[in-house]
Amino acid sequence: MSSWKEFYCAAVLETNPETIVNLIRKAETALFLRELELELAVGLDGNERLEIQHAATALRVLTSESKSWVRTRTSLAISPAGQGIAV
Repeated sequence: MSSWKEFYCAAVLETNPETIVNLIRKAETALFLRELELELAVGLDGNERLEIQHAATALRVLTSESKSWVRTRTSLAISPAGQGIAV
């Protein structure tokens, strides 16, 4: 099974605005599930919990930023005359 870090890295390194949303969702789900596992674990230090908090914050920023990528890509795909142009 993949770790949350693998899902996180895949989302952060993705450059395709059409697939990034799905990768972000997968990473967020993996973070959430790992956080639940850590809550049930006894005697673990807080290092991984802190890493998860930082990753979750980065994914929220990435989600916000990726929305503007899609809007920019969509606006570039339509010329002022209403004709599609290559992106």
